[in-house]
Amino acid sequence: MDEYKVFTSSPDRFPDFRGMIEKLAAQNLKVVAVIDPGVKKDPKYFVYAIGKKHGLFCKEAHGKPFIDKVWAGPSAFPVFWKQDTRLWWGALHAFHVNSGIAGIWNDMNEPAERVGHRCATLIG
Repeated sequence: MDEYKVFTSSPDRFPDFRGMIEKLAAQNLKVVAVIDPGVKKDPKYFVYAIGKKHGLFCKEAHGKPFIDKVWAGPSAFPVFWKQDTRLWWGALHAFHVNSGIAGIWNDMNEPAERVGHRCATLIG
């Protein structure tokens, strides 16, 4: 990933991401992408910007955006109980599917928010 942003690859480390996947496949090696629903809070990052603009991230009960720290740093979390969010998130997977990877590992499908050991009531 580029700077811990899901649905990206590092242009410095992997300048030809698709070409790398093809070379590995030719050697009978499979690549599986790890996708984490913690979306790094960065206004310049397209996934965060679109999710925020369209209200696709969780909010606290009083309406404030729910931002918490996971391995990527301060992050927002998709509201997967909304169909619009699921369609958007699914479409984002085209980045990896079109690259020729062998699979996608959905990581952090368990509650992982532990910063401050607080519990938030989330709304969509």
